[in-house]
Amino acid sequence: MAEPPPSPQTCGDLGWNPVESAASHSQLAGVVASLLFAGMIVLLTDRGRTVRHTNALVLLTASFFILALDSFLFSIIAGEQICGRAWTSTMIAGGMLGVGALGIFGGLSWLMNPYGAEERHGSRLVTAIAFVVGAVVIIHLWVTTIDYLKDMGPVADVPGWLSPAADAHAAFGFAGILALAALRWRRRRPPRHRVLWAGYLTVGYASVCAVTSGVLLGPGVPAWTDVPAWAVIVAVLLPLSIVTVTIGTHLFALAHSLDPGARKPPGPGRPRLGASRPRP
Repeated sequence: MAEPPPSPQTCGDLGWNPVESAASHSQLAGVVASLLFAGMIVLLTDRGRTVRHTNALVLLTASFFILALDSFLFSIIAGEQICGRAWTSTMIAGGMLGVGALGIFGGLSWLMNPYGAEERHGSRLVTAIAFVVGAVVIIHLWVTTIDYLKDMGPVADVPGWLSPAADAHAAFGFAGILALAALRWRRRRPPRHRVLWAGYLTVGYASVCAVTSGVLLGPGVPAWTDVPAWAVIVAVLLPLSIVTVTIGTHLFALAHSLDPGARKPPGPGRPRLGASRPRP
């Protein structure tokens, strides 16, 4: 006798239960957001603020906003009783967690932007970690999307083009990461306002996800007896498309050795470059 398809009212029959994992995700995002807030306070009280501190604060503030909002969304999912709606909301909230984590390393890259050769190793390590985090976020979003489409197949009219679209977005994301890595290797000086682009895009992405989550939570139980096809399309395309662009913008916003202020200014007893030394 064939097993009945999974009901949208429970996630117990699925291989992975998004409702049970939502509480731990909410705690993780909340703890990281609180640590970010404490670090921002320390940076704001520093009297020797420079362009590096300002750019770090922009990225850390955007990460704090998206992680705090993500913690709230996961806490709502933790109390959800409708499996289809919980899975769909998890798809939206999962991308926010990855973007917030990437923004943390972007802020650290500006704080460790090298003054000289001694500090260059730490900056390179943070940059390498940021690229690895970007690739991991894309991989996990792609795998989660495949599982989501597989679980929603029996209870929703899933369009056949969504799975190839997920594969294409993953390939596009990896190609973008390699292109950005090659751009840094060629030592091209990036635009000055790229940090603001990453900050505004992160805040905009978090706002769109919050509004979309509210729209998804609006319909009652009868509307989710069969998962709406439009909800599946939005849950797949929103994180894949916007997250891919946001990850690329954050990697582009990493501190570069050619940025202004990357070299150590001359000290009190240190002559400027090209200045003639006084003769005895």
